[in-house]
Amino acid sequence: MAEEPDPETAVTPASKPFDLLAARSNIRAYGAAEIFVDRSDARLVEISPEAAAAKLVTDLVFLLRRLPPSLQSHLINRRLDIIEPVRELVTPLISGEAPWLQGVTSAEQMFFHMLDRVDPENTARQTPACSAKTGFRMTVGEQRINPDIPVLAVFLTMDVLLDGADIRMSVARSVKLNMPRMFRCLCHLLAKPAIWTGQLVPEGRDDTGNRRKVLSACLGHLRDDRITRSRPDAALPSGVN
Repeated sequence: MAEEPDPETAVTPASKPFDLLAARSNIRAYGAAEIFVDRSDARLVEISPEAAAAKLVTDLVFLLRRLPPSLQSHLINRRLDIIEPVRELVTPLISGEAPWLQGVTSAEQMFFHMLDRVDPENTARQTPACSAKTGFRMTVGEQRINPDIPVLAVFLTMDVLLDGADIRMSVARSVKLNMPRMFRCLCHLLAKPAIWTGQLVPEGRDDTGNRRKVLSACLGHLRDDRITRSRPDAALPSGVN
């Protein structure tokens, strides 16, 4: 009788792990960095909070598509539960504080510092037995994690921070983001039914063209619902530097 393969070493399409941090898209996928810029001068760039929020939702839509169907539906139904842990993570950023980011030397460390903040009981960390049972594995660095609400909240918060860093490198200037307005736009898009009923999730591959369509549709919802500002803010508030 042949020996059964070890579920922890056997790699199948269903169980092949993927890195959560690699699931975020780069701003270059959407064209020029100016898509995410409201205004700029010789030393400072103001990031569009609407475009920033639309990209977060786009990345979340495509991340959820990669999950098993039952888990995908469960998390979409609970998507509004993401709001409070995201609020807990971004609130210190409004005043320029980020205690869980101090001393980090990698994106993985940043992720787990934030996760400890919103998941102090470590419920999001997967055990090998759990990942073998579900046939689905998501990783951050060397650690397996369970895609649940705290993990998605950290994913979104890291996304906006890393996007800010990408924009800063692209424009070679300091950047500012109106974090409260970005959070308002994010909450509005999370609550928008049209985004989560499949209408904005194109069939086929997770390609650049589809991401651009979803980003554009999200911006359209913000405009049509009059969440978008008519002009940039008069003052540049504290935010992502």
